Amino acid sequence: MSSPFPPNATLTFQLPVSGETIDELGNAASTTEDLVLLCYLKEGKNRTRTGDALDAGEISRTPVDGRIVGRLVSGELQDLAELPPSLLPGAKATATIDRTGGNITGDFFLEASIPSAFGVDAVLGGKIRGYLVMAIAWGEAL
Repeated sequence: MSSPFPPNATLTFQLPVSGETIDELGNAASTTEDLVLLCYLKEGKNRTRTGDALDAGEISRTPVDGRIVGRLVSGELQDLAELPPSLLPGAKATATIDRTGGNITGDFFLEASIPSAFGVDAVLGGKIRGYLVMAIAWGEAL
């Protein structure tokens, strides 16, 4: 069964698939794979505490809430995905949100969310919550 929510966002997380290795220059590296989630996101309630300033380079930090509608695996859609337990609060994803005036891109930072106690996640899709951060490079601002 598919979710009644239409997907309006794509979140791409980097999941490690192997332990850390050391490259020829002595840098730690790990092999990753993309976890692509199709989500329905909407602007959430303001969760910013007073005194929270934007970090350097941020132009906005918008809270978003929604549902995971599906997951792309090898280019094919799988319905009603859940977040893997390896994704912890603070995990970063590249986000693209479809809007009528054009797409919005930025970084999505995952926050903890509590699954529904009534089992509706199996029908509606898993809950997802976080912040969308949009930044601009100095060269783009000129």
